[in-house]
Amino acid sequence: MKIAITGHTSGIGEAILDILTLTSGFGEDKLEIKGYSRSNGFNLAENNGALLIEELVDYDPDIFFNNAWHPGVQNTLCKKLHNKWKDQHKVIVNTGSITAYVPHTILDENNVYAQDKKALAEYCIHQSFMYPYKNKCRLINFSWGFVETGIVSSGTYVREQALIDRMGAAEIMIEHAERAWENKERWSQPEVVINSTYYDEDEQQRTFSSAARGVAKHLIKTKKLGR
Repeated sequence: MKIAITGHTSGIGEAILDILTLTSGFGEDKLEIKGYSRSNGFNLAENNGALLIEELVDYDPDIFFNNAWHPGVQNTLCKKLHNKWKDQHKVIVNTGSITAYVPHTILDENNVYAQDKKALAEYCIHQSFMYPYKNKCRLINFSWGFVETGIVSSGTYVREQALIDRMGAAEIMIEHAERAWENKERWSQPEVVINSTYYDEDEQQRTFSSAARGVAKHLIKTKKLGR
C-alpha cells in the first residue's frame, strides 16, 4: 500500500509518519510511504501546488494525508485529486481546523486560514452525498482544535492542558483512514470535529491569538522560501 503525507517534517504530519514507520503496516498491508515538504523540494507556495499535484498523480497513493496548509493550496490538492481519483478506491484525509466553526466574536470572519478550513470541511460534507455512486474516492476531514504543534505554541504562553496531543491526533486520523480503506462501515464520515478544552475565556482568547501569530509566521516563511 502506498501512503503520501504533506508536511511530514513537523506537527501532525510528522506524527503520522512516525507512527506508520514504526508499525510498518496498515492492517495486513506493507507500506510504501512518501512525505512532501519544503525539506525535500515541495513547497506549497510554489505555483499553487502544481508540482506537488503532478508528483502525487504520478506516485498514485492509496491513502493521501492532505496535512500541510498554504492559502488555497490544501483545498486545491483535495479537490483536484478527488476528481482525478473519482473512479478509484482511495482515501483522502484532510487536516482541517476548528477555526472553520469559530464565532466571529473570536476570530475575524475574513481570516484566510479559517475560510480555507471552512471550505475544506464543506467540500467533504457535500461530496459525501455522491459517495460511492459518483465518486469512489473517500474523503475525511478532521476539524481539530488546538493541537500541540510549533505553530500554536510558538507565541504567547499556552497551557499544555489546553492542547491536543499530536501523537494522539495522528493515531485517530490513521485509525479512521484504515477503517475507510477497508470499508469497515456502511456509512460515510466526511467530517470529524474534535475540539480542545478551555478552562476559562482568557485562556481561549490567548490560545487563538497564539495560533494566529504562529500561522502568520509560518506563512511569511513559506512565501520567502517559495521565491
